[in-house]
Amino acid sequence: MAKKITPTHAELIAPTHAAELIAPTHAELIMIAIDAVEDRPPRYAEARAILADVPVVLIRTRDAGVHFGKLTYVANAPGGCYRVVLVAARRIWNWTGANTLHEIALRGIKSGRVAEPIESIALPQVIEILPCTPDAIQSLEKQQWR
Repeated sequence: MAKKITPTHAELIAPTHAAELIAPTHAELIMIAIDAVEDRPPRYAEARAILADVPVVLIRTRDAGVHFGKLTYVANAPGGCYRVVLVAARRIWNWTGANTLHEIALRGIKSGRVAEPIESIALPQVIEILPCTPDAIQSLEKQQWR
């Protein structure tokens, strides 16, 4: 069986000529980081470097609710889920001003119950990872538990 060859981050973003310079999206960077962690041996340092380019993310878990924070680790998990580690993580209990998590990741929320940040959290059953826009990050970071 042929060994799967996963290109490095540098190879994926290096243009073959100047006209091909297209930076990967944040979602693509997350998937590249997963590939780096899944390689044998895992390329953890490369995955961390890739994730440094990803802003704050909003995640939905199967059983632990909705969280946002800086993504520092992501890997595949059984059942079609991801395992992630967030730093400066906050749980979003409820909100107004957005109908879906996609809208929260784009614009944030008007008000809601958002927990204080904790240093880090490991979440094993993540089913959505959504990179947040600067507007969403600003909105979410100013929220408090009310």
